[in-house]
Amino acid sequence: MKFNVLNLIFAIVLITNCDIAFSQKLAVIQIEDLYLTSPPIENKKTSISYLVEPSDNIVIQYYTCILNDEFSTCKSDDLLSSGETEDYSISVSIPKDLAGKYLSYCISAISKSGAYLPSENECRSELITNGDIDNKNALFSYLNQTKNFSLYNAPITDAKDDVSFVTSNSAALSLSSEGDASLIGYGSEVTNAPNLPKAKEVYSMLDGFAIKSESDDAIIWGQFDTTPSYINQVEEIFPAPYAMAAILKDGGINTAGDMVRGGSISSEAQKRIDKLLSKDGLPKAIYHTAQAFLAVFDMPSGKQKLVAWGQSIYGGTLPDEMKSALSIKDIVTSQDSFTVLDNDGNAYSWGHSPFEQHQNIQTVYATRYAFAGITTSGKVKAWGDSYYGGLLSSAAIDFTNTNPITRLCASDASFVAISDGNKGVAAWGNDYGAGYIPSNIQTELDATTITDDFHCASTEKAIALYDSSHLFVWGDKKYGGALPSNIPTFSIANVIGNNHAFLMKAMDDVYAWGGLNQGGCIPDGHQCLSSDDSSLNLRSAINDLSDISQIGSFNTFSEFEEEVVGGFYVRGSGAVVMWGNSVPDGVFNE
Repeated sequence: MKFNVLNLIFAIVLITNCDIAFSQKLAVIQIEDLYLTSPPIENKKTSISYLVEPSDNIVIQYYTCILNDEFSTCKSDDLLSSGETEDYSISVSIPKDLAGKYLSYCISAISKSGAYLPSENECRSELITNGDIDNKNALFSYLNQTKNFSLYNAPITDAKDDVSFVTSNSAALSLSSEGDASLIGYGSEVTNAPNLPKAKEVYSMLDGFAIKSESDDAIIWGQFDTTPSYINQVEEIFPAPYAMAAILKDGGINTAGDMVRGGSISSEAQKRIDKLLSKDGLPKAIYHTAQAFLAVFDMPSGKQKLVAWGQSIYGGTLPDEMKSALSIKDIVTSQDSFTVLDNDGNAYSWGHSPFEQHQNIQTVYATRYAFAGITTSGKVKAWGDSYYGGLLSSAAIDFTNTNPITRLCASDASFVAISDGNKGVAAWGNDYGAGYIPSNIQTELDATTITDDFHCASTEKAIALYDSSHLFVWGDKKYGGALPSNIPTFSIANVIGNNHAFLMKAMDDVYAWGGLNQGGCIPDGHQCLSSDDSSLNLRSAINDLSDISQIGSFNTFSEFEEEVVGGFYVRGSGAVVMWGNSVPDGVFNE
């Protein structure tokens, strides 16, 4: 028979302290801090550290477990270790072959003398790695570093993992299982395209594409140049809006694209790269803002060093404070700044604003021009442009001070704080860009327990928070912030956004709303008539797809907010349906 781990471990607490529990005059033990002393790495040890108040005559009961994602709840089958201790550090051994899973660790404190009420159960979860930096997807960055170039922190779906279909501003590059690449759309990405070789992988930029061929050579082309660029013997490619960087098989780094906006490595950065390579450093990942790159080198010491290039006001000049070795946990980017989070909880930011450091941070998120971090005690600290979420509102302060925050999500200029397992959420930032939640929606949220099954999607000025049977939407109506009455709020599989509109898959169908010209209305021959063919019925074409394997968007990044192009696509077996004002409307065979 299965049973809940909490019932197993803390049953004795309820029995031995039942008399105490009814005494409202006693103070409750407070767990002030809970964290791992080092990141969890498979086949190695880490330790759980904590502080409690009061600190004398206290017994700590703990348990750890292995989870598939950071928001799940421990079950008895997941249990790794459990027990009780009076020490202030608990050693945990991570088994082999668990990279990509999560170590969840929980503690509760009881008074040996009965002078205090037991504490609440406190839990945290952290990603288990193999010791390498392997967060190239940077899901919490404003500029999501995915092979399918996009931004905002949409949920991980099949679209995130599918590298056979990538989109630029106005075109798509498709890759068949046989390695044949084909272009759909128009613009410089198509008109300037070279002869396409047999391909292993495809990548996209704002106005360009790249192909990694079967021989591991890369071809890069787009609006930045009428002549394609070539990079030989590529290990991995990292696309940014205007340029691409590549780690080479011999350990070097090369770039292509707009020379001014990251497509050329400065002489100073190249000297640093050569020096790190001479000291047996190995490049492991490359991150980017809109116009700068940041490369991470693993050093023989086990720590990391950084190299930056590109526009200085976008983070392309490495501060002196960041030139020494670091133990890096994560790197997150806004449009114009980098934030590096180390394993000691220090967050270092630079770019458009001067260098600054924040402490006791465990996770960092970003909007266009601001960052927010969840602290080791479950609170929130924000910095950057206040208009874009760099300053918490009074309502957000109240919520984050009274609820342990487990995650954030973001639009272009606002954050949302979520406390999984508790009711309600809080938003802050630009009031007209989803930083303010209307009272009627806030009332509904306050009556709803937000679990780890809820996901966020966003446009530039609207946010959608949903699970399979709930859909909450707020923000600027022109950006999808008002939910039309014909949109279902149940049987929801996925919601995505581009700059101005949302697309949702539900009940084996798709629904769009928001900016009508940017994909918020699906042409059906009567509504939002296509400029390509006024009789085109794409609603019927979507229904004719044998299945819907993927939904996606065009123009999910614009450096300048006044840009209003955008669109969506729906893929089925061997065909894709596309619409919007940046792409040709219609049905295309892959």
